[in-house]
Amino acid sequence: MKKFSVILFSVLLSVMVFGCNKTVNTEPKKVTYDRDLCERCKMQLVDRYHSAQIVNPEDGKSYPFDDLGCAVLWFDETTPAWKDKALIYITDGKDGSWVEHKNAYYAEGYNTPMSFGIAAFNSKDKLDEGKTLITYEQARDIIRNIKIQRSHNKNGSMQN
Repeated sequence: MKKFSVILFSVLLSVMVFGCNKTVNTEPKKVTYDRDLCERCKMQLVDRYHSAQIVNPEDGKSYPFDDLGCAVLWFDETTPAWKDKALIYITDGKDGSWVEHKNAYYAEGYNTPMSFGIAAFNSKDKLDEGKTLITYEQARDIIRNIKIQRSHNKNGSMQN
């Protein structure tokens, strides 16, 4: 009986230690283009070279976006509690691979789905000739300024 109790205790201890030690997958999730919808504007993701994805590091939930601009503005509009820990991925403007925003190189003046014009690359060698490298913070400011400009039409009234 003592041997059985030791085995039972060991099994229960193992279940408690290993069962509660769940790792969260914070890698970018697979996107189904022409099916998945942008979390902010609800349009289909169609451009493999200018998409973005935000992953909640607490539970691994992924939020897809059709443009980096939608991702930035979604953060501004929703301000999730985990915002400062979020993982932001952007597709490379040349090969469509996912790159973490802290490791990306940015430039403006590109045709993007929501016309924010910011492209990201996993290497600065990929920037098109004549494009100037900008930081993520500068890209964010450009996106926010475009939203402000769009929110006022010629008559001064608000529009989305």
